[in-house]
Amino acid sequence: MVFLAAVIAWLANRPPRREIVVVALAAAAVAAALGVRWVADSDARSSRTEWIEEAHDDYAELWGRLKEEARVAAASLGNPPHTLTERLAAFRRLSALEREGGSGRRTLLLLDPDGGAVA
Repeated sequence: MVFLAAVIAWLANRPPRREIVVVALAAAAVAAALGVRWVADSDARSSRTEWIEEAHDDYAELWGRLKEEARVAAASLGNPPHTLTERLAAFRRLSALEREGGSGRRTLLLLDPDGGAVA
């Protein structure tokens, strides 16, 4: 709005035609640059939104798989191990599950009944 008012005030002074052409070309160049920037920003926002949605779905799937694997591992262990021998046996069972699970990144973590990491 301010820019438009300034241009109208400038035109009221009746500048030479060559100045009007130069200002019009400069204004067109500025408008084109702003338009290109606006289109790029809107594309970036939509791409970012799509990426967030895809990442959300991917993480939801990952957590679902992790919960299922944790459920299977907990079911295979039964009661929590109390002695060192029982812990070693639990790790052997978990290692066997991990080998059967196929590819992917896995870490074995044995928790005590209170949720504290044992090994």
